[in-house]
Amino acid sequence: MRRFLITLGLLVAIGCGGEADDAANPESATDATTAGNAAGGLVADSPADAAKFIDRAVKLTSQGQLPKAIESLSLAIGLDPQDPQTYVLRAGIQAELRLYANALADYGTAIRFAPEEPRYHFLRGVFLLTRRQYDRAIGDFGEAIRLDAEFANAYNHRGLAFLAAGKHEEAGRDFDRVLQLQPNDGEVLNNRGYALMKAKRYQEAIADFEAAISLKPDAAGAHNNLGLVHYEMKNYELAISHFSEAILRDLHNPRYYSHRRAAYLKLSKQELADADANTIRWMASLMKLSRQVSADPQDSAAYIQRASHLLQGREYDAALADYDRAIRLQPQTPGFYVERAKYWLARGQFDQAIGDCDQALTIEEFQDAYSLRGDAYLQQGDYDRAIADFTRAERLDPAVASAYMMRARALNAQNDTEGAEEALRQAVAIDPTINVQRQ
Repeated sequence: MRRFLITLGLLVAIGCGGEADDAANPESATDATTAGNAAGGLVADSPADAAKFIDRAVKLTSQGQLPKAIESLSLAIGLDPQDPQTYVLRAGIQAELRLYANALADYGTAIRFAPEEPRYHFLRGVFLLTRRQYDRAIGDFGEAIRLDAEFANAYNHRGLAFLAAGKHEEAGRDFDRVLQLQPNDGEVLNNRGYALMKAKRYQEAIADFEAAISLKPDAAGAHNNLGLVHYEMKNYELAISHFSEAILRDLHNPRYYSHRRAAYLKLSKQELADADANTIRWMASLMKLSRQVSADPQDSAAYIQRASHLLQGREYDAALADYDRAIRLQPQTPGFYVERAKYWLARGQFDQAIGDCDQALTIEEFQDAYSLRGDAYLQQGDYDRAIADFTRAERLDPAVASAYMMRARALNAQNDTEGAEEALRQAVAIDPTINVQRQ
């Protein structure tokens, strides 16, 4: 199913215009020139100048500065309170910021100004659909259809709202209408297939899902839905196959793993089910960490936490990007370089790991930097440097014992019997089980 978020895409689709909200505290925006200077240096004092603030809002939205974009649109409304499009733009951004009451008020104002514009009814319907107010959403989509009988997207979304409300036959009729207007739409075929599956018309559902996949082989949702219909038919092996296809195309969708786990359990494949359960838990933690980053994009520690979690999940590119962001925010924090060095070590890039530890040590004496650099030297076979760093880090563990053992072997190969025996004594003192490795 589609989920529409009305942000920059909406700004582009609707275009620029000015408008006001007669319920949005008009007194607060009467001096647009002064307020404009405070909010970006724009000077404007007429309705025609409202476009400047709208353009600025578009740019701010693309930069993720949504509160400032709302301020700019409010200024545009103060200058030109008669264009409904500005309200629609502001409503979409407010919805993104979870200012739901404000968003709904702005959609309502836009519709009061332009009640015959089907797009505005449609957009409010999408908003209501995301808020699970299905009956009200169905009403708005119906009004959009009344105003434009060939508004395919309104039929599609009303179908989605019917589906969410459990009205599967009504949903199917709306999807039929969309396919009359625009045949071979893979996403709508997928939607109709889901409605058919819910109505227990399984063979018809399979035909729609397969048609959707033939049109767009990488459609993860259609693969997942094909798995669901086979699950309903108790074809669990086939269901697993299709859930796996969905996962290949969308690795970070926990629902697909959850569906596959359920099918594994039906076949008593506990180990595979547990693996999917672990992945689901990892994803839940990732979502929590991502929310922390979104709440404060300047929190460097949040990037480090997420990077470490991504590294555990072998999401290497994403992990490195987060380590880099944290270091850019706080380049004088030695621990951040050590954390990134862990990434390089896990990737087998030992020179980069050593480089980051060196950088940390230029900032301050940092035991963890010595410890990790010792691990990198050990992996490179530089046992003397590894032991020197382990000594500075005050480490006594099997890795240190291994370094001494490897030094003993190297010295023995150089006919330095005395040195080899001393290194071996050190190894055994740290880890007595090293005797087994000596043979």
